[in-house]
Amino acid sequence: MGAQTKILPPLSLAVLSGILIGCAFPPVDQPWLAWLGLVPLLRAVVRAPNWRHAAFFGAVAGTIACLITTWPLISASTWTGWALSTPEEAASMAGRRAWYLYGLWFCFTGLWCGGVFWGGFAAALHWVGDQRPWRLLWLASLLWPLGVEWLRTQVAWGFHWTLLGNLAADFPWLRQLAALGGVWLLSALIVMANVAIYVLLFRRHAPRFWITPAITAAVIAVAVAGGFAHVRALEDIEPQFDVAALQLSQDSYSQFDYTAFGMDKHYLRLTKQAYERFPGRFDMLVLPESIGFGGVSLDGTRSEALPGKPVSTIEQWMTALTPLLPDPNSILVFGIDTVEQGRDRNSALVMDNTGPVGWYHKRGLVPFAEYQPRLTGLVDLSGASQFHAGVDATPIAVGGLKLGLFICQEILFPELIRESTSSGATLLVSVGNDGVFSDPAVALVHAKLAQVRATETGRYLVRSMKTGVSAIVSPSGKVLAQIPSDKVGMIVFKVAPLEHMTPYVRFGDWPLILFGLGLGVFVLRRPRDLPFGATVGR
Repeated sequence: MGAQTKILPPLSLAVLSGILIGCAFPPVDQPWLAWLGLVPLLRAVVRAPNWRHAAFFGAVAGTIACLITTWPLISASTWTGWALSTPEEAASMAGRRAWYLYGLWFCFTGLWCGGVFWGGFAAALHWVGDQRPWRLLWLASLLWPLGVEWLRTQVAWGFHWTLLGNLAADFPWLRQLAALGGVWLLSALIVMANVAIYVLLFRRHAPRFWITPAITAAVIAVAVAGGFAHVRALEDIEPQFDVAALQLSQDSYSQFDYTAFGMDKHYLRLTKQAYERFPGRFDMLVLPESIGFGGVSLDGTRSEALPGKPVSTIEQWMTALTPLLPDPNSILVFGIDTVEQGRDRNSALVMDNTGPVGWYHKRGLVPFAEYQPRLTGLVDLSGASQFHAGVDATPIAVGGLKLGLFICQEILFPELIRESTSSGATLLVSVGNDGVFSDPAVALVHAKLAQVRATETGRYLVRSMKTGVSAIVSPSGKVLAQIPSDKVGMIVFKVAPLEHMTPYVRFGDWPLILFGLGLGVFVLRRPRDLPFGATVGR
């Protein structure tokens, strides 16, 4: 009974912490909770009788948080827009995959992405225990972005969904830290704030306790001041290039929605209307991902994986689209499945009124949807719908621009977009389709990530979604124009091709190296009389 009395109150704190962090993300979407959501867990960790209990508390909090934040991903089973299917066929498909999606959600995103890494974080913090508060600040702010977030992405197929730093998209001046050190600096800052609040609430009796909140307040103040100056500097940019993005927001299709060569009739009509009704209003029009059925052969080959897959020729598409572009300076970007050397690709094509200028093949494929991870090779739920990943990040030069292209969920991968920018991209263009998920919270998460990616790279970002949140985002991460996920429309705004390199683009994930060095120093400077796993003054 005594043991239960000691365990249950900290366990309740861990549960509360998991709920608070989970509610910071969409669909609840209260990002301010992230700045204090870890405080109950910190209290539970310090009160834990040993490191095993601390790890358990961390695992509980992490599992709950990740289950809440990734719940919208379950809605992928209800979408039918990738193929021509009847409602009966769609229902049958959803039934076959439902068990797998729920299992993947609980075991992978909950226990693995949340439980394991949060548990390790909590166990490490227990070692510090009630030592000097600044040591807790030191360890937590370095270990979280490096161990809980970066390491998890490395073993979880690049899963960047639940990074705390993503929530800084809603804080304009603090968001500018991403240009300095990517999302990792943002995550570290949020953890620092949590530790400072914990110390103010529970450690005021400690000698010189004020040092921890003072250091945190100073760092936040410098970040705000620097962010304000950065935003003001970016306001001096004079955009001179008009871009437009279309969104249809249609969640299902029939065979009558496509032309003989496989293009979506709705987008063909909307493209024609855009040029006719708004002549001279824009220099580049961006259409979303998957505006056609089947694939477009780029070199005359057919799909080796799907011999029966409908394949059109690039000439058929150009015959339909080039007459719509009014002059040689007109640029059209759109997403479509392609076939090249017999391999299926998820691609974005760029053309002017003379024909195709170039194309980009998606590099960051979606596990369990576009490819089957090796660890689950015995269970293939992707069927024959497998894609080959691209490898080239070279921007496509057209009309005085160098377009850095990326597709749909590649918005989750900061390293891919940074690579395109460091290769010379002056404008970022994203084509996508969040209609894979019926829950609009997915589109909201990706829209926030677009703000962070634009800030990291210091580039304008044009985003056209088939179903989602289409937007034009400034280099400071400000949304200049957008279309909500359930609306049909077109947005037009001025942008500027930019060439400067932010520190993050230039130096990459340097904060992670710094965090690793800091952790090494922390271990070397630990009290000589305090063995690992022990705590003092509890």
